[in-house]
Amino acid sequence: MRTPRSRLLRQAQSQFVHITSKLHHREPWWDDATKESFRRMMWKAAEFSGVRVLAYCIMSNHFHILVEIPPKGTLAEDRELIRRYRLVHSKKSPYVSRRPEVMEEHLTKNSPQAPRIRRMLQGRMHDASEFSKTLKQRAALMLKHREPGRGPVWDGRFHSVIVQDLPHALQTVAAYLDLNPVRAGLVADPKDYRFCGYAEALAGSPTALVGLRSVVETHGGKKLATSRELLAAYRLALFGKGAAAKDGPSPSTHLSSEKARTVRTQQGKLPLAELLSHRLRWIAQGGVLGTAEFVERWRHEHAPKLKLGRKTRGRLEPFSALNLSWSRRLRGAP
Repeated sequence: MRTPRSRLLRQAQSQFVHITSKLHHREPWWDDATKESFRRMMWKAAEFSGVRVLAYCIMSNHFHILVEIPPKGTLAEDRELIRRYRLVHSKKSPYVSRRPEVMEEHLTKNSPQAPRIRRMLQGRMHDASEFSKTLKQRAALMLKHREPGRGPVWDGRFHSVIVQDLPHALQTVAAYLDLNPVRAGLVADPKDYRFCGYAEALAGSPTALVGLRSVVETHGGKKLATSRELLAAYRLALFGKGAAAKDGPSPSTHLSSEKARTVRTQQGKLPLAELLSHRLRWIAQGGVLGTAEFVERWRHEHAPKLKLGRKTRGRLEPFSALNLSWSRRLRGAP
């Protein structure tokens, strides 16, 4: 029996989780209008759940979201609970068993049902599993409304990777998300793809800028006064030193002298942009991602408590090119 994802995430000592999910059969189903609707749902689901979206990318058949999960806590005012609930359940639907107006009346009058309603709402806050559940359910209703008779929407439950609270790890995951459309050949620069966090931050979205600032300034890093400085710092991290745009495959089988000089200058190390231009499955499916010490500590402290099998617990797998490691065993070569 599979370990409940909520138990796995609650044991994490990191508050940062990379969430990804694919459409059924991985069909390229979403057009730009659907992606835009999903983007708006994502921000509403995040505000409802009380999580912070740091980076995201919405593709035609899957999505990636890097979120920060605050510690569990209670909300002081019932008014805030109802306000958040209305964000995701504002329209009449046969799938909504509790109407906001009815719940608000119970809370206002402090009826016998009020404590149960508070526990129900607060239990859905500050939880990566509940955030993913809310987002995917709302998106499924939207897609089935647009295309009645459609079969299953999602290809199983979501994947999650616990990311260490480390600037290098967070910036690597965020850059990998924003470079998704570049890897797919849709754009040459992520700033031109409107359904990723970097492009939305460039457009001036306050929420996207706040998320980007959390990635760049994590753990007491240098505070950047203006949005322009913030975007410039992230762009440097996104593309890496010495990175250049691709011009397509070279017809020659020999390395050019310019390429040879670049390799010597970089001492044989690939820039971040070149590394992330390839599909690195362990960023989306690695289970736990961070330094070798962080991954080993998580495996030894939390895996026995959760009674994880050898496959889920995995083993330490280092990726020296980025000074990161992951835990989950992957099918086939990563």
